[in-house]
Amino acid sequence: MYEVDSGKILIGGHDIKSLDKETLRNNISLVNQFPYIFDMSIKDNFLLVN
Repeated sequence: MYEVDSGKILIGGHDIKSLDKETLRNNISLVNQFPYIFDMSIKDNFLLVN
C-alpha cells in the first residue's frame, strides 16, 4: 500500500486511511480493459458468467 503525499482518497465518503486493509480490499475491483470473449454469441458469453 502506498502512502498518499497530499489530498485524500475516498470510498463512499470515507478516507481510506480510516479503513482496515480487509475492508479496503473488499471495496476495490479490477475491470480489465481487454476482456476475453469466446468465439460464440454475446449471449452465450454472458451465460458462462455466474
